Amino acid sequence: MAVWWLRPLLISCLVGVFACPRPGVVPPAAGGVSAGQAVQLGPRITRVTPSGAPAPVYGAIEEALPLTDSFEAAIAAEVVELARANRLTPPRWDERLMRTARDLAALVPTQEPLAYRAIEFVLHHHGIAEPTPHLLVIFSNRADASELAAAMRERITRLLLGGNYRHAGVGVVPRDDGQRAVILALQESHLELTPVAKVFAAGKSVTVRGRLAPPYRAPAMAVTWESGEVSSHPVRAANGGRFEVSLRCPEQPARMRLELTADSPQGNTVLANFPVYCAVEPPRELVLEQGVTIGAGDVPAAEAELVALINQARRRAGLPALQVDEAVAAVARRFSEEMARTGQVAHVSAESGSAADRLRRAGVVRALVQENLARAASVAEAHDSLMNSPGHRANTLSPDVTHVGVGVVPGRDPEANDILVTELYVRLPPAADVVATARGIGDRLQRGLKLQWDAELAETAAAAATELARARQANAARLTESGLLGRAAKRFLGVRAMVVAVADPAQVTAAQLGGVKGITHLGVGVAQADHPELGPGALYVVALLGRLR
Repeated sequence: MAVWWLRPLLISCLVGVFACPRPGVVPPAAGGVSAGQAVQLGPRITRVTPSGAPAPVYGAIEEALPLTDSFEAAIAAEVVELARANRLTPPRWDERLMRTARDLAALVPTQEPLAYRAIEFVLHHHGIAEPTPHLLVIFSNRADASELAAAMRERITRLLLGGNYRHAGVGVVPRDDGQRAVILALQESHLELTPVAKVFAAGKSVTVRGRLAPPYRAPAMAVTWESGEVSSHPVRAANGGRFEVSLRCPEQPARMRLELTADSPQGNTVLANFPVYCAVEPPRELVLEQGVTIGAGDVPAAEAELVALINQARRRAGLPALQVDEAVAAVARRFSEEMARTGQVAHVSAESGSAADRLRRAGVVRALVQENLARAASVAEAHDSLMNSPGHRANTLSPDVTHVGVGVVPGRDPEANDILVTELYVRLPPAADVVATARGIGDRLQRGLKLQWDAELAETAAAAATELARARQANAARLTESGLLGRAAKRFLGVRAMVVAVADPAQVTAAQLGGVKGITHLGVGVAQADHPELGPGALYVVALLGRLR
């Protein structure tokens, strides 16, 4: 009996939960089983066609029909018995997951996992918006249903004890080679989603509402549009975990990818991720092109592949490629190793804290940190799943980051055959022309506040910024102590200083200056140096404001 796991791929970001197996091709299911098909079109092309008509809505849980297949019935009974024996609430058998499991059992190749995109496509076809379930995949030639269920007992127990599963489905499909492909799908779900239609007319409002289960809170909605752009939309939250969010379909035919996230003690997590179609019907089939991926056993090559995929996505979006930050990569790699050892994929770890904690403990200080996490069957699958998630896509395609550090390590369960991935996106400010930067900041402040530029104030501000950068302190009191403002005060009735350290000149705004009533002139100085909180290349900015005598 051949066995392997498909763990749910948790993907989550600072600012989740998918399964990512690898593509494969098998002959169509034999014996008149109503299930999906995988048809090989060429050496690297697979066509996936789920069974039945697409579900019209997401979130409509269906009670499972009575099981007529003796193997499915025996496995379902085993799950219920083992849950009760371990004092767990048995999962609810959901007909949508039953159809999904049967379709996937007809698709699954013998030697390798299913493609993440194939699993997700079948789930969405059957109206399931939650992330990919935990799949137990078995190939067996046992002729007795009770013997097969008993042989699965240990693995089912491990699954049940490893999660809080609310829904379940099982599919058993005979194969041409005389074996049966078995898929048991167990799904955690942390929300009750009010059924939402898949298809809307152009220009119509799309409303998503439901209720979060404890301990989840602070729901957020992100959308990837047809153009690839990502936008966030305000969510109205109410008592009891209830939430509602509305957005609008474009006036032209389009597909929107919606993602609902929420916070918990383990960090931000994806609770639902699904496409909505505006004036266009959902596709009935998925065509996959299989790529050659590097196994996680070659860690440097796997990490290089992931960085290459990240930069390919950025170039397609018209963004500059990211450089590798080796110090950040070492932190990412250690956290992937921790996740492999503990089996926990979450931003906030009981062992190492948050991403900021892990960087700080390693003595690595960066001005901006964004984190993506994934568990998948391959580097390409991990990247594909993260880019299919609006929140994680936004991190990867952020115009504010300049460097990346990735950590890819093999999982420790040989039956799962998965990898753990950490992506840390950071900003390292480039070397600045401090004179031009100071004048650029001054020009923006002048336009906003209608002040005149003063060369003497600018010269004094530059000297002050240099002094603060040398001391690594963005502290206005230090300027008063140094006497640097004394000479400028001779021409002005008074001089006021604003001092700030930033990673990006755009972070300096007129609002930071406070009231400017009576102020007539402005000068700005900039110096660049390391900062204890912002890291290398921080900009120390001094703005001096005065009123002529």
